[in-house]
Amino acid sequence: MSKKSEEEEKREIKRKKQREAQYWKKWNRDLSVKVKKYNTSFEKFLSILSKSGGKCDICREPLSQKNYTVDHNHKNNEIRGILCRKCNAALGLLKDSPGVIDKAKEYLTERGYSGSKRKIGNKRPFGKKRTQEFKEYLEKWHPKSLETPFLGKNKKR
Repeated sequence: MSKKSEEEEKREIKRKKQREAQYWKKWNRDLSVKVKKYNTSFEKFLSILSKSGGKCDICREPLSQKNYTVDHNHKNNEIRGILCRKCNAALGLLKDSPGVIDKAKEYLTERGYSGSKRKIGNKRPFGKKRTQEFKEYLEKWHPKSLETPFLGKNKKR
């Protein structure tokens, strides 16, 4: 191996480590911002995230780093759950009102439902790649939180 190719290989390894560090830094920053914003502890936030099973609490679609939102009560800022962006927006458009949501359900039931026939839910929360990345993140930065149910193996049905 020539000296030049060894140097190139070292540079590539260094760049890869820098990209990985940026990725974990972004995860850490994103989670810590949400913890501060909703005035909760990191452990409580991870507990809420793990209760959701890595899926939206409404549609059960897998969540990822980019598509999840923290649903909260706008009066007291208390966290209600973890939702995908679409379900969170839908709740907001329906004024966070159970009465309005019931009326919308009634309307769809009476006049015909033409929603997606796509199966709701996914056996692999966060998707295969995201689940592994999140496990690695937790192992590195928060090893005590690895006892969350959505990071374990899924049982066959």
